[in-house]
Amino acid sequence: MDRFTSRTIACLRQALSRASISSFRPCGLRRQAWFLHSFLYSFAMTTFAGVHPERTLSVTAATGRGVAGLVKDAERGEDVIVERHGRAVAAVISVKHFDELHRVRADLIAASLVLARELSDTGNRTDLDDAIAAFGFDRVELETELDADIAAGRE
Repeated sequence: MDRFTSRTIACLRQALSRASISSFRPCGLRRQAWFLHSFLYSFAMTTFAGVHPERTLSVTAATGRGVAGLVKDAERGEDVIVERHGRAVAAVISVKHFDELHRVRADLIAASLVLARELSDTGNRTDLDDAIAAFGFDRVELETELDADIAAGRE
């Protein structure tokens, strides 16, 4: 795990501990979902603000700079936003920054999943035999069928 991802996870853990996420329970799920959404958005915005300097260029200026110039800026760690008629239409970023964005995205998706499961967990657990019976099967029959498939070379 690189320094950037470990810093992201450390910041997330610190913020979650301050927010007492672990003490939340299923009551008030709408409020908790709103908190989760606002927390993740705010976390991402404050964590990445100013990490990569960026510059805005018009399409005309970017054309004058040339592809080689834009790539050189990206290699130095500067993000270049290209605008047409005052509206952003493209971005030139380094591969390192691109990889960071993908790692952070994966971390935030995983954190969202964990938090969503924590928020919606009622504490009820289902025994495997009860689940098998709910689908109309018997565990002994399933094991016998599995053994027969393995013996026949089917997996």
